[in-house]
Amino acid sequence: MVQLTIDLPEQFLDQEVRNEYTVTKERKEIWAVELDLLSQLQRVLDKYNLKYFAYAGTALGAIRHNGFIPWDDDIDLIMNREDFTKLCKVAKKEFKHPYFFQTEETDFGCVTGLAKLRNSNTTMILQSHKSRTFSFNQGMFIDIFVYDNIPNDQKEREIFFDKVEVLKAKSLKFRNTFHCDKAELNTPKGRIKNLCEKTIKFFHIKNPYYKKLSNLCQKYNSQQTEYVADLFSFTKVLITKKAWYNESVSQFFEFLSIPVTAEYEEYLSEHYGNNWRTPKALPPDHGFEPIIDTSKSYKTYKF
Repeated sequence: MVQLTIDLPEQFLDQEVRNEYTVTKERKEIWAVELDLLSQLQRVLDKYNLKYFAYAGTALGAIRHNGFIPWDDDIDLIMNREDFTKLCKVAKKEFKHPYFFQTEETDFGCVTGLAKLRNSNTTMILQSHKSRTFSFNQGMFIDIFVYDNIPNDQKEREIFFDKVEVLKAKSLKFRNTFHCDKAELNTPKGRIKNLCEKTIKFFHIKNPYYKKLSNLCQKYNSQQTEYVADLFSFTKVLITKKAWYNESVSQFFEFLSIPVTAEYEEYLSEHYGNNWRTPKALPPDHGFEPIIDTSKSYKTYKF
């Protein structure tokens, strides 16, 4: 495993059984790298007094397990748009190698609608990225989502979501068009795509749909709405009451602590059902069989 900034508790990396699930040493190493990333991120968020919350499965893990869900392997946080924008402005000077704050602006071509804090000396290449010649950073990461206001009216919301999904699809299609499949590398088509990719990156040609998507997601932020969502991420939209992000409580997360909505009972019941306190073992949702390496840089796996 790579060298970390945080000090791990004695025996933290030992294999153990939690909720009748065996947490291996390999999974513990993944957790350790991500907790180190969380610690680095919290340092910056606290320094600038930026508000954030544990999100989705991380919130569930914090409340139900005081840490990771035993069969999970990621950390998700969420912020409001204003504080997220402030974080993006200070990230470059605050995060130094091997820590890398990744957005489309800092890592051209990744087309991510959220931010990822990555450890560049490690590897996490998602299943959907394995076959393509993406040049952006693919170190292990934690996710920082951003929420925006969404319409209160159900019909208006559905129309709005449809427009967002169309721009998401176009944005990804534009990116993928100019990144060839590894199997194409030595073909005329592959060489053309590879040249296009290098040209686009050299001249920093903007994805024409990315900025439109960003602007659309922020359309209702000047209005008073009851609900918010992380619209810009390329995952299932999770609708949340805006009031749930007013106040937080501090909760243990392994040997660190993390802020969780003070309304976590309602929040978790809404998103995971009334039986959320009963664990159900599920596979991690990073895509089938990603390449994960806690000791080698993603560059080792490049074509």
